[in-house]
Amino acid sequence: MKGLFSQSLLVFTVLNTPPIVATQALMKEIDLEQLDGTIIIIPIASMGAFFARTPFVSPEDQKNLNNAFPGRADGSITERKAHFITKNIISRE
Repeated sequence: MKGLFSQSLLVFTVLNTPPIVATQALMKEIDLEQLDGTIIIIPIASMGAFFARTPFVSPEDQKNLNNAFPGRADGSITERKAHFITKNIISRE
């Protein structure tokens, strides 16, 4: 969601249900007419962990995305996800 000014807020959850539900509720509450900046929302950052219902580790490599930042471009799947988020979303300025 893009607003008029350069301020940004990044909201993302890895897997746990309460943050996902809270993120979905936040998305419903945002009034785009009042937004002055950019909000980047990633409700689920690890689809593999979400579908496997493994809240702390990715089933592909047994790594925790929360602990993988800033990630590695040549790393495991979880490290590559962290690297992508770091380089393309967090450091996009």
